[in-house]
Amino acid sequence: MKPSTAPLRPSSLLRGAALAVAFALAGVPLSYGHRGAAQTPPGAASTYEVRLHRPARVGQRARVTVEGHKQQTMHISANGRPPVDREENLRVRLRAVERVLTVSPEGKSLSSEYTIERLEADDATGSHVLLRPGQVVTVTRAPRGAEARVTVAGRPVDRPVREALSVVISLSIGGVDDDQVFGTTQRQAVGAAWPLNAEVAQRDLLHTANVTATLSGQTRIHGVATVQRTPCLDVSAEMNGTITAMADLPPRSSVRSGTMHVTMRGMFPVAPTTPSLSSTMEMTMDMHVDLPPTAASEHNEIRITVREGKTGTVTPLGR
Repeated sequence: MKPSTAPLRPSSLLRGAALAVAFALAGVPLSYGHRGAAQTPPGAASTYEVRLHRPARVGQRARVTVEGHKQQTMHISANGRPPVDREENLRVRLRAVERVLTVSPEGKSLSSEYTIERLEADDATGSHVLLRPGQVVTVTRAPRGAEARVTVAGRPVDRPVREALSVVISLSIGGVDDDQVFGTTQRQAVGAAWPLNAEVAQRDLLHTANVTATLSGQTRIHGVATVQRTPCLDVSAEMNGTITAMADLPPRSSVRSGTMHVTMRGMFPVAPTTPSLSSTMEMTMDMHVDLPPTAASEHNEIRITVREGKTGTVTPLGR
């Protein structure tokens, strides 16, 4: 949950992690943003309209600063060979001016351009400057992030650039919006909490990531604060789940166990049409999958842990 053009949504992050797990199994290579905000004591009689989905507008501009990380560990025991352990770590820093190019009828950004001020990544080989200041990245989103088009000067970006961008901005446009999962139609007071709409969340995860899971969680208003001279609601959301099946696994594979945990906290202006100004999110997914037997081994399995997170701030710039 950050600006509508690149939401830090728990649902979006979870779908991405689920697909990463599925791709790995199929053999494909694989702080709080409003520090210093002035908190306002809750007013006993004050209630607020809570809107987590903030519609994007064509021409909307903002400076976005995001730091994200992704860690994936795998333990593979298959084909009668010695167990193999693999680990991948990626940390990305982005600062750019984002401009919305096209918007869906639901107010989701279909395409955006990012004028880069900084795009760097740290991986096992060291630190890398991936794009130079002044270069412009155009992102045309798709129902699945893997299908999105990401270009510079009309040409597809290199794989390291695409992978880094996927850690800090959303490349997908699929799925329901956060109000349908974490929102409420009732005005709420500071301190109020309400459960997520598990049925909608589970259906969305199955539709967009082919993952069957039992989900639970809640949303809470912690307080009112002033960020960038703007009155904001301090809102958190939490999602927990048990994964029972994934359709994108290798044939005859099955999920032995799977768990997920997602937390988010963000600053949402009291005015429901203004983009959120800061947010932070963490996600962990643990999977234990039994692979089909082979002539060399009756018992094959893989264990995967994916940890992702990002912290972002937004400064609106007008049009």
